[in-house]
Amino acid sequence: MKKTIVSLALLVSHFLTAEDIIGIIGGENINTNTAYAAFISADGTATELTGTGFPQSIGTITAVAGASAGKAIIAGENNSLHNYAAFVSSNGTLTQISGSALPSTVTLAAVAINAGGEALIAGSNNTGAVPAYAALVSSNGTITSLSGGAGFPSTTGTIESVAINASGYGIMGGNGAATAGYASLISPNGTLQQLLGGGFPSTSGTIFSVAINSSGKGLIGGNDNTGAQPAYAAVVDPDGTLHPLSGGGFPTSGGAAILTVALNDSGVGLIGGQGTGGGSYAARVHSDNTLTQLTGAGLSGVGDVTAIAINASGAGILGANFGYAAFISPNDTLTQISVPVGLATNSVAITDAGVGLIGGQVMAFTAYAAVVAPNGSVTLISGGNFPPFEGVINSVSTILMSAAATTPTSIGPYSAASNTQLAASYALTAHLRMKNTGVANPTPEVALLADATDSKRQLPTSLPSQQKPYTVWMEPFGDYVHQSASGSIPATANTIGGGLIGFDCRIRSAILGAAAGYAFNYLHYGQSLGHGNLQEEMACLYTAYQRPYFYMNAVVWGGIYQMHNVRHSLFGLATSKAHLWGWLLSPHLEIGSPISPTRHPWCTFEPFAQADWVNNWQKAFTEKGASGLNVKMDGQYNSLLRSEAGLRVYQSLNYAWGKVLLEEKASYVNLAPFHVHTATTAFVGSASTFPVAIASTKVQNLGGTEFRLAFLPANCKMPYGVLSFQGDFGSSYQSYFGSVELGKNF
Repeated sequence: MKKTIVSLALLVSHFLTAEDIIGIIGGENINTNTAYAAFISADGTATELTGTGFPQSIGTITAVAGASAGKAIIAGENNSLHNYAAFVSSNGTLTQISGSALPSTVTLAAVAINAGGEALIAGSNNTGAVPAYAALVSSNGTITSLSGGAGFPSTTGTIESVAINASGYGIMGGNGAATAGYASLISPNGTLQQLLGGGFPSTSGTIFSVAINSSGKGLIGGNDNTGAQPAYAAVVDPDGTLHPLSGGGFPTSGGAAILTVALNDSGVGLIGGQGTGGGSYAARVHSDNTLTQLTGAGLSGVGDVTAIAINASGAGILGANFGYAAFISPNDTLTQISVPVGLATNSVAITDAGVGLIGGQVMAFTAYAAVVAPNGSVTLISGGNFPPFEGVINSVSTILMSAAATTPTSIGPYSAASNTQLAASYALTAHLRMKNTGVANPTPEVALLADATDSKRQLPTSLPSQQKPYTVWMEPFGDYVHQSASGSIPATANTIGGGLIGFDCRIRSAILGAAAGYAFNYLHYGQSLGHGNLQEEMACLYTAYQRPYFYMNAVVWGGIYQMHNVRHSLFGLATSKAHLWGWLLSPHLEIGSPISPTRHPWCTFEPFAQADWVNNWQKAFTEKGASGLNVKMDGQYNSLLRSEAGLRVYQSLNYAWGKVLLEEKASYVNLAPFHVHTATTAFVGSASTFPVAIASTKVQNLGGTEFRLAFLPANCKMPYGVLSFQGDFGSSYQSYFGSVELGKNF
């Protein structure tokens, strides 16, 4: 990401809100010997966390964890071997976790939290023979010690890693007496089920990392210090059955170890650590418990893989010693991330959209943390008193308070083309109403059909100029459409201007014609999410049929449009642009029945119904921009049905020079979107997919009004003119349309 974006971010960092935050980091400022923790916004800005009890001296934050809904927890040391743990609210408030079930002698090495705010904390108790320590923490801070559970290493040992799912089921791993490996499942009430069998290193070994998904499936990794000293990893069924992993280059000797594991809700995992003879090792764990070793992109020879993470799409991120980090695609392709030489990566995390977090320490004890865009662009963490010199970041985690900071929840401009096409349809409808209402333009043939005693069918005699069979016309028009926010779709405003030119011919009771036009639409997205402009070229064939008390209009539109779209992310600090095109097919049908209550119909009433069905095929597009948060969208089809029913009233005022025709309308309008679904997209260069809304699914029930004023000269050499104003109004949708038509009959 460009440095200018980071600089701008520093100016607005004090306005950071919960919706801005994507992660949390923890570590230590070695230069001042103080603990450090911070929220991380999508643009890489840190907001330091401080509060009552936070380690101000001789302290460190060893572990952080985040979940959805803004839940987070941090843990570490305060004043040398006095533990510290706290819940972190979405506004940065710290609520210290304390009580008799958490002795001050406990050193906390691992934490986990779920979306409900239930947490696990673990480490060791620095008393006597140094027993292991683990506890459940309720969302209100109540601590339930797990030290009395089955097989728990309550004499000597440590818990290295914990995990908890949304249902409150957990898993932990570490070692016990004589460094015997230890792991157990944890029920929501704190009951432990020790994991044994399946080659588990229960004699000598350590479980370094554990993970659990929403279905209760687990993954553990560690080593076995017996025999050839192989690494150890196993998939854990919800009932505790172990499935040891092998194949896929799994290290089976030479002091190897699995140091880090990750598991998603699809049952796909990633493992990493030290291979046979000290080389790096990483692999994907498939849902059938088979392994595929990860290779390439410079992974070999970079030392231990020390941190790994996976998201819902199966994409991941890993970090290793000696300055190496890489994204992992779902098909196991590695893409190296540019990080400093000598970086020791302590922790990594990845969002479901493929945005990564990295934390660790560079040579010379310099703290390092960065946000990594899906295309590999690295933004160093800055601001928030981030340790400028000596320091270390021990742990990072995503929080997902709001994915909107980096991940769009909607992508425009799928409704813009439909709004533009409807404006053109309104303009043509205005022309046809002037042509084929009994008041405006009856033919001699139609007028003779009316019985002079039949007031229902009584029609006026047309002017000589109106009896000409051919008409050429032009009609500039404008429309302003505003739609309020709906779900993840922001409020949108469309400012439309355009024009039509046409020719038609009257053949007895029918009209046949064609028109072509152009329209420009400037659209603006609410919440500072962007803007764009659309240009549409359109053409149509139309016909109208008129009898004394019945008429029908039918139109078939076709159009092609080009659009330039600008989308803002990172709260306006990053911009992505796209050029796209699409085409439209839109049939229109209208029927009505003019009724005059008097023998001399200066006033006519007309119940009517009409519908427009706009079909939009928008082609695929790929955004461009410097931020690395550009998306790629597949082609989409959607449609919008506008149906209307109501009453028009016409008045005819006769003068020596011609006629003035007035029209008023009141109607009910329904706008119903179809084929509007959640689309799947991804950032450019990212294997992670995420859903986006493409348009509002809300059905609009509106009130329609219209006023039209026509000037029809008796002189055949003079043009006629029509002014039209139309509005559709609802609580969340408004349209204001106007047009001016000029034409000549000949």
